[in-house]
Amino acid sequence: MKGDKDLVEKLKNVKSPDEAYAVAKEAGLNDTKEAFRAQMKALHDKYTEVTKEDLAAAAGGGSATDVIAAAASVVGAVAAAA
Repeated sequence: MKGDKDLVEKLKNVKSPDEAYAVAKEAGLNDTKEAFRAQMKALHDKYTEVTKEDLAAAAGGGSATDVIAAAASVVGAVAAAA
């Protein structure tokens, strides 16, 4: 995960689903915007019931927590826009 630190930081700072998609495309995503939004909504729906604390405990903390926080932020933003 350490190699993805820049990506995590970029994702933490996105302000919209379009920005999240742009960051993902820059990182090599080949999906359409619609497919990306659908995937983010599915993830949001699947993990809405899990708390950040639950995720941090499962991941063991550390850099994985940063990835989870960034992913949760992106998923929430994309799901809210869908």
